[in-house]
Amino acid sequence: MVTRIPIAPEVIKWARERNNLSVSEAAELLKCDHQTLQKIENSELMPSAGLFRRMSDVYLLPEATLLRDTPPADRALPKDFRSFDGNAVSLSYETIATIRRVEARQDALAALAEVDEAVIAPNLPIHSLKESPDKLGATFRKQIGFEVVDQLSFTPSKAFTQWRQLVENMGISVYVEPMGEDDTRGVSLYFNDFPAIVIDKNERLYGARLFTLFHELAHLLVRQAGISNLNGKNSVEAFCNKFSSAFLMPVEAVQSVFDLEKLQDGEPTIQQLEFAAAKLCVTISQIALRLEQLEYVGDGYFKRIASQLKPPAPKKKSEPPKIPFKYRYLTAAGHNFPGTVLDSLGRGEIDTVDASRMLELAPTHFKPVKTELDARRAELVNAQE
Repeated sequence: MVTRIPIAPEVIKWARERNNLSVSEAAELLKCDHQTLQKIENSELMPSAGLFRRMSDVYLLPEATLLRDTPPADRALPKDFRSFDGNAVSLSYETIATIRRVEARQDALAALAEVDEAVIAPNLPIHSLKESPDKLGATFRKQIGFEVVDQLSFTPSKAFTQWRQLVENMGISVYVEPMGEDDTRGVSLYFNDFPAIVIDKNERLYGARLFTLFHELAHLLVRQAGISNLNGKNSVEAFCNKFSSAFLMPVEAVQSVFDLEKLQDGEPTIQQLEFAAAKLCVTISQIALRLEQLEYVGDGYFKRIASQLKPPAPKKKSEPPKIPFKYRYLTAAGHNFPGTVLDSLGRGEIDTVDASRMLELAPTHFKPVKTELDARRAELVNAQE
């Protein structure tokens, strides 16, 4: 006999719609017939226990929420900066799901702060869009601390790892999670006292990830958190773009990879830009834009270069390398969130069950993840000495 779960159809419909799913799309994810789901939402059928559990997973909601009589007051998605003309831009389920998961983690940090006095919300400075983004980017770089000589010696992946940790040391959680194709380059969240940055895992270029990291940091500093695509026609996005350029490519860094006297006789070629981008751990288009911002080249240079660039070749399908789980986990979750939870567990402020639920991690993985976290913390301290 099939066990049926009594639910309020309007709650199930609300749960689907908050994830921007049609009935057919939701049914496919739920592994059920779309007519079945339609009947459930029309009060003609109650879901089976198995389907109800899948609804909780797919809709990213606790079962208790789905059992409510009416939909609860819901947190709106972050402000969307991808449009400059005010028109709505849709988001895929994949992106919405990532945002909801990260929101749950930041809620967990806020809840943790209530029971563990050692968990303290970061005191991020507040800046204004009226400030110069170039000066702010350069100033913030000096505050975080990262010499140009170190930048020139790193690979892009190493630079991303190091700078990500420095940003997380400010108390900002930085996640690398999958988002929908062409949806967004990054998201910043600041709905409670614990800010977060989410970078699209599908972005393969570490130079692009770095630019997004500091673009989203600017969003947090000016308290304009939201969904981004580096849209230069939006005033907030343009400010954050300039901040990121100034942070990653200060004048002294640009001067270290170009003979500026020779630039007066002509513009850098693609090959010269490629060399400079590799040295500075950025992309070719980013260094081209920076040269134009600094007026080392004429107006329109960036557009001319961008028109010549080819998108990265698609990855050849092959057997993925066997990367230990602890590395894969920390690549996605970063250091601040798991480090905070595991430190609280170590102090005895929460138990193993709570930590496992917050981290979505089996207790058997706690020790290897914590050991790797401590090693990375020590490496960063040594690098700064």
